[in-house]
Amino acid sequence: MRLPVKSLYRALPFALLLGTAQAADSLKIEPGMWETTTSTESPMFPQPQVRTNKNCVTPDQAEFNPERLVQEAKECSITDQSRDGNKINWSMICKTQMGEATATGSAEVNGNRGNGNMVMNMNLGGTPMSLTTTWESRRVGDCS
Repeated sequence: MRLPVKSLYRALPFALLLGTAQAADSLKIEPGMWETTTSTESPMFPQPQVRTNKNCVTPDQAEFNPERLVQEAKECSITDQSRDGNKINWSMICKTQMGEATATGSAEVNGNRGNGNMVMNMNLGGTPMSLTTTWESRRVGDCS
């Protein structure tokens, strides 16, 4: 079994825009077409890994909740989350046979723009590793 790092970071920009939970600690997102640029840095990478994606957010998907991050990574769970205005913070833990990973993150939505970050620390076979991901999103129009 492997640590779910790839699936977590693959899901991160989509989770920001496509959260479906209706919890009190959710952030509202304006429905429409959103463009998200994600940058992941780690000592394992020679340079930051940057991706830009576009996603259509429908009215029934227009909330972000950190629980969305762990839906695909069954080894992970949210251990803490809080909301302050238009910003949400969370902590999570992932436990597998290969080791344990912890992460903290935050996301903020301001009308047609959003941004956030997540820092994940893990120990694989005695070797500590970290990944830092930041993202910026903007609504670019209606879904077509």
